[in-house]
Amino acid sequence: MCGGMIMIKYCALLVAPDGDYVTDYYSDTKEKVVKKLANRGSRWFFYPFEFVVTERLGRIVDAPPELEFFKGKSVKKVLEIFKETSDRMRHLCYGIDIDFFDYIDFVRTIFLGKYGNHKC
Repeated sequence: MCGGMIMIKYCALLVAPDGDYVTDYYSDTKEKVVKKLANRGSRWFFYPFEFVVTERLGRIVDAPPELEFFKGKSVKKVLEIFKETSDRMRHLCYGIDIDFFDYIDFVRTIFLGKYGNHKC
């Protein structure tokens, strides 16, 4: 229970490109968390990747369209993929301008290469 009133079941997981993360927007429904994320403005600006996760950072239950392949996956594995992507890009792409969608493609490539479509 949070504050003695609402049973917390979901929260937002906001991830930075290097795998650092924060959690915010706790609620009893996934829909309420999604609504809060839609209205977050510039808060958590440096954490552009938004997910809705189960309590205690268990599994991804909602993800942006570009990252839907993470739905149902464990938060631990998803954060590992972001960190690995950041580490690889630091070495492979040094001095090259990479845009958001190139980064997403790199995340997808590492994830699918490591886990395929298997549950993790």
